[in-house]
Amino acid sequence: MTSYCFLDQFPVEILHIVFNYISVFELYYNLYNVSDYINTVLLNYPISLINLKSSVQYHVDFICHYIKPDQIISLTLFDNIDNNGQSELFFSHFHIEQFIQLQSLTLINIENNLLKFLLPNLNKLKYLRSFSFDTTDYYRMINKDYRLQFTQLKSILLNTCTNLLSQLNQLILFDIQEMTLKSLSHLHRLKISECSTTELQKICSEMSQLKSFDVCLQGDPIYIQVLSSLSKLTRLILKIDVFKNKFISMDFIEQFLPNLFQLKHFEFQTDNGDHFDDGKRWEKLTKSFITFNFKFKIKYLFKGLDSFRTSFWLEEKHWCVIYHNEDLYTIPRFAPVKCYISNLLFINSNTPNYTIFYERITKLIVSTEFFNENHYFPNVKTLKMNCLVSIERLSNIINLNKVKHLILSSESSISMFLLALSVMPHLNELTIRGYLVPILIKELQDNIIKQIRILNLHFCYFEKESITKILCYHFPYIQYLNISLINSIKDIIFFIQQLKYLLNASFGMNSLFKKDKDKNCQELQMAIDKKYTCQIVHITNQNALSFVHIWDNEYQTLSSFLATLL
Repeated sequence: MTSYCFLDQFPVEILHIVFNYISVFELYYNLYNVSDYINTVLLNYPISLINLKSSVQYHVDFICHYIKPDQIISLTLFDNIDNNGQSELFFSHFHIEQFIQLQSLTLINIENNLLKFLLPNLNKLKYLRSFSFDTTDYYRMINKDYRLQFTQLKSILLNTCTNLLSQLNQLILFDIQEMTLKSLSHLHRLKISECSTTELQKICSEMSQLKSFDVCLQGDPIYIQVLSSLSKLTRLILKIDVFKNKFISMDFIEQFLPNLFQLKHFEFQTDNGDHFDDGKRWEKLTKSFITFNFKFKIKYLFKGLDSFRTSFWLEEKHWCVIYHNEDLYTIPRFAPVKCYISNLLFINSNTPNYTIFYERITKLIVSTEFFNENHYFPNVKTLKMNCLVSIERLSNIINLNKVKHLILSSESSISMFLLALSVMPHLNELTIRGYLVPILIKELQDNIIKQIRILNLHFCYFEKESITKILCYHFPYIQYLNISLINSIKDIIFFIQQLKYLLNASFGMNSLFKKDKDKNCQELQMAIDKKYTCQIVHITNQNALSFVHIWDNEYQTLSSFLATLL
């Protein structure tokens, strides 16, 4: 550790402001052990948010090695198919009651066995004011028992967390069926992912104190008029899933929206939007709003966008509206971050400037070599190639300097890989389907790829062991390896032994059943270097699928690494 560096000149307050713009992993990896002063500042830094949604096991374990639980103000835990077991790993280091300064807790796709351990202890967190528990659509699709899981969660909340519920001012749940709302008297912000008309009526009659309400209504839309009773609302986010035999029109909105006198922010979504394309009617309802966003599914926009081209929309409010791919929506709120190049010719806007649409695209999927080169996407970070297009033509529509992740999903696209490396200086991640690996190997010839640090292989059932060996030869600098389906434990061990810079690896396997989890984990741990930790996670309702996570446990910071080179 150095005793002094230029950062030591900055006061603590300034450094804390700067730290807020850096992820916790990057913060500790890059700055810990830079100097005694910086270490002291880091250890006393109130971490406003730890969001592990996009983290891998190595990052989680690294963070847990350095942080103190009483630093954390907001915590988000997210278990997904490719990082399942993350929350279990996090709480193997800490107990929830240690987070004495915690004000916000968000849990996504968390399994019941961990919930039963966490929830009864939430009462001990006296500063907790926001609690969120939800699941993703994909999780609900593969987990048929998710409704039972929510029922058990609500039972625990009501029976053991009465103190917690009474101190919350924000709550996010999938539904509130069979919940007593009396204990939520201090609640100001509520989000419900699935709400029946009966539950909506209950909320509106018993929670008139709400100031922010985010709800997805399922049922007869005629009942949305009860929203008029939430007279203190300043923000309303309303999504309506209409039954097939039900009808929703602008009349329903006009019945309740004018009665919400304090409303300043309104967002509205529905898949049945044929009657919501009149900008003049919306103008009358939204004059006093600060923000107004919407997204409607409209198959045919017969009226066009002229009603959204008035001075009210373009000069007074500066609200931009796009019609694209049978969707009518405001941007930037609903601007897509992913776009198929073949769909671009069908964009219509209430303004002549499409720049704001193109600037939001961070993932571009090229499925045809026939496209309009007049469009330009300056911020594409992920490029997926479903066909072969010359590098020169690609440079006419995207900023190649910004591309970090290349996905090759066709035989023809493989031939562009080596050329892409030379014109994409920040490219460090490659994704490819398993059946294309032999074609890629043939294309690489004797080249050793130093630039790629993250390699994602989908469904890699290698028939020959030599392919595993050749991959390690061509990509020796891989730090993060993800293989969605692999043959055997033997292949896993070979990857771990050969990739000397590996920090984190995840492998999907069909053969690791739940009952053999500990046994397989011990066998793997004995076969690989001691600096690696092994975790095997069995996926809920996927009896034949397990994930093997392996990560470096030496937690070397950048300053420590540099010190070894000096």
